[in-house]
Amino acid sequence: MSLTHNLLGNLKSKSDMGDDYIYGAGSAGVHALTSIKSGGNLLRTFGYDLNGNMTSDIDSVNSNSNRTIQYGAFEKPVSIHKYGSGSFDNKWRACIIDIHAKTS
Repeated sequence: MSLTHNLLGNLKSKSDMGDDYIYGAGSAGVHALTSIKSGGNLLRTFGYDLNGNMTSDIDSVNSNSNRTIQYGAFEKPVSIHKYGSGSFDNKWRACIIDIHAKTS
């Protein structure tokens, strides 16, 4: 596997996943990955809220890999929905409760 980086240190290409990584489009920050292309074809797009949290990961090749993420208090994810797999909100809360119980 080979990698290249741009002058800001962001990944620019990865031999097994695209040859054109695009950052900072729209309201995303300069280090926020907004799309991946390969041979000019769009592979993935990423969306962000105004706080810089990733809110979507859209796969142009396999829609079952698409994800949407919702955030609550303190910018913590409260729901992660992966198309074809359902929502992970209950599993996420159970994990947080379990971790808290073990550390108390």
